[in-house]
Amino acid sequence: MRETIEKTNSHQINHAKEVKWLNEMADEHKALVDAVMWKYKTDYTFESCSAGEYTFHIEFHPSTTAPDCIAFMEENGAELISDLPLGVRKDSMHKLYFRKHIDSGVFNQYYDSNPIIKYLRKYQIVLVVPILAIALMTLLFIFFFLKIRHLIW
Repeated sequence: MRETIEKTNSHQINHAKEVKWLNEMADEHKALVDAVMWKYKTDYTFESCSAGEYTFHIEFHPSTTAPDCIAFMEENGAELISDLPLGVRKDSMHKLYFRKHIDSGVFNQYYDSNPIIKYLRKYQIVLVVPILAIALMTLLFIFFFLKIRHLIW
């Protein structure tokens, strides 16, 4: 029996948490068989399985290295569940969902930190600019408050 669960994309910033959730679902007899990302949400489709039959893993790679990663993971017994492009450009990142039978061993990671760093730098600008703006406004407020307070006394 298939079941689809919808989640907002805000939870996907913490990918370790997402992998942990997928593995918890596998422990509850639900194995991921498909993931479809929309603008603000992701639909996860699950199928019945034995408890803890699969373990899950997520990789991030640009379009250029994604095929190499997929080939490496499949050679090591992992199955590609979903390949989600995170943009429309030629060099956009891909989020790759893999699953592997527990009795096949642990995941051998195809690890390259450069794509992950590139992906996180997008969020860096989104988070750092507002924080700097708030800090600047706070300093200006304190400066003017102290200056006015000094004139009153």
